[in-house]
Amino acid sequence: LSTNFRSLPAILAAVNSTFAPLMKSDVSPAQADYVPLVASRKPTGTQPSLVVLPVPVPYSPPAYANSRPSLTKEAVVASYPQAVAGYIDWLVHQSGWTVLDPATKQLIPIKYGHICLLFKRFSSGDRDITRPYVRALEARCLPHVVVGGRFLFDREEVEALVNMLTAIEWADDELVTYAVLRGPFFGFLDDELLVAREQLGKLTSFRAKSEVNSEASHRIQSGLRLLQELHVRRNERAVADTLNAFFDATRAHTTVALWPAGEQALANMLRFVEWARRFEARGATSFRAFVQHCLSDAERSDVADATIIEDDEGGIRMMTAHKAKGLEFPVVVLADPTAQITPRAPSRWIDPAARRALFPLAGCLPHELREKSEHVLAADHAEAVRLLYVASTRARELLIVPGVGDPYEPELLGWVEPLARSFVPNADSRPRPSCPGVPAFSSSTVFERPRGVSSMAPPIAPGLHTLGTFRAVWWDARALPSGEGDPAVRQGALVVDEGLSQELDGAFQEWHRARFDSVAAASKPSVDSRIVTDLATQSPSAASTRVEIQRVPSAVARPSGRRIGVLVHLALSTVALDASPTDVACAVRFAARVFGASDEERMSCHSVVTNALTHPLLTLARHSRDVRRETSVSFCDSNGCVVEGVIDLAFLDPSRDGWWVVDFKTTTAENVHEAQYVTQVDLYCEALANAMKTNVRGVVLYL
Repeated sequence: LSTNFRSLPAILAAVNSTFAPLMKSDVSPAQADYVPLVASRKPTGTQPSLVVLPVPVPYSPPAYANSRPSLTKEAVVASYPQAVAGYIDWLVHQSGWTVLDPATKQLIPIKYGHICLLFKRFSSGDRDITRPYVRALEARCLPHVVVGGRFLFDREEVEALVNMLTAIEWADDELVTYAVLRGPFFGFLDDELLVAREQLGKLTSFRAKSEVNSEASHRIQSGLRLLQELHVRRNERAVADTLNAFFDATRAHTTVALWPAGEQALANMLRFVEWARRFEARGATSFRAFVQHCLSDAERSDVADATIIEDDEGGIRMMTAHKAKGLEFPVVVLADPTAQITPRAPSRWIDPAARRALFPLAGCLPHELREKSEHVLAADHAEAVRLLYVASTRARELLIVPGVGDPYEPELLGWVEPLARSFVPNADSRPRPSCPGVPAFSSSTVFERPRGVSSMAPPIAPGLHTLGTFRAVWWDARALPSGEGDPAVRQGALVVDEGLSQELDGAFQEWHRARFDSVAAASKPSVDSRIVTDLATQSPSAASTRVEIQRVPSAVARPSGRRIGVLVHLALSTVALDASPTDVACAVRFAARVFGASDEERMSCHSVVTNALTHPLLTLARHSRDVRRETSVSFCDSNGCVVEGVIDLAFLDPSRDGWWVVDFKTTTAENVHEAQYVTQVDLYCEALANAMKTNVRGVVLYL
């Protein structure tokens, strides 16, 4: 059993009184006996350490006329997340409560990073259990992070991105085009789209040139032109460039930045761009391949949100009780109270003697499992109790337990019911009218009780209750802060230019100075290293007995510059030396798409690569048994400096014992930096000669 001795005595007393009788009657003989937890430290203040947070509105409306309202799980699911968010808001901003810092042994105010919401599960079927809690926290502008969430593609901005990619690839899909135009990036209204469809005949991007006669239709037509342009050029440029072009045209970053969860939405959008870059780096064949990859991930729904909180202390954490094993948190909130404590059907039965395991399949139970159902369900219940025990002992300073102020059936609170039952006071129990550290309470823990339930038993009154060996505070939903945060004001900082920000305060200036000092200390190199290009630039020498200069003849003029050089080097690093014209065209087209090259640059690159492959030196390389391209080399010079560089082409001479080193140059200027280029290749030859212990000759090849 897990023993968390760092929890406060009141938490340990509640755990002992709740779980000792339950675990001693465990049906499994393989489980250890219950060992009572003993506190190792005293309370650090007068603030409560056990809080029961009642469901504010546990009643659902009547199902039909003349029927009475009832306590339902649906009402708990709809109401409790808002209560949790409101309580956390009060706890951090208004309570003034403190927790003990284990490192300094000092009391510090409660921060977001001290709080953890524990769930029994994250999903039920295809439903994300954490989504109501995330939305409630986002509405109050409370930072949070879901540890191990798997529902990225259920978020609005991600769904809109997938629709946008689908509309760009399949331009004739009217339904998905409508979803993009109606979605958050364009935001056209239904009546505007209906009028535009009547005028265009079909709402697709290739109807953008049809005549329209309303202002709204003109704006819709502009959106269709954008989708049409992105569709036409989707395979000519990188997927990330297509995404950024759409974001720039629609100002999507500004739009989502003003959402209640603007940081998370922006992080997810940037994550999509990074996904696109990584996908193409692995050798993507087309834009459609990336779209199909995204659709496949959306069907699986097993991708987590992008992380926007790097520090563990930066936000409220949400995780399952299984993942929290071995961890502890100052404040723990038990969430999702309606999760069933045990399944309705037995989960599995393992028969060691027969060496077999029995599981349900397609809703059907093997008869052996059905015969053992009572025993299996009892074992499942015991395992659920142990999981609740683990969740309860994760709290170090404060444990928040769900509760219902009116009498309820045990099934209503599901997996937390064994613990919640221990927090229900006797009918004659009278709470203290006030207790240290809490606001003034009303007379009822039920925030809203519909008509027709006044004759039921009196509700539990809020306040400090004595419950056997421990005391707990039943909270009042009316004492929670009302209203939500103002996300427009808070998220506005995301779209304000840094130059317009106010003067840095003292804390930031101190941090900035400390960061500057750290960067300065880390900037002092422990090893002196240089690149071949810098070394050749500082001490060029045109005289070298092993380096010669050759040129590839070209019949037409072409542009030059860094972009052409990068484009040609990438194409020559991937194309086969005996490539056919079709293969050369494919390699050049791929390089142009990666760098977003224009048609003129792509055609110039194609001409240079084609001519280069006909040069006698590359023809000689075709027959070599050892060819290296874009090979990194490093060596130490006479001063002990590490020199690094990249050889464009190196191959073993098939006709003699020795190597050739070839460095491609795309400049069209004659005799410019020629001494530098010769020195650079000479250094490559020296490095290769020392490493291979053989003769090496070098060539500066002008393309």
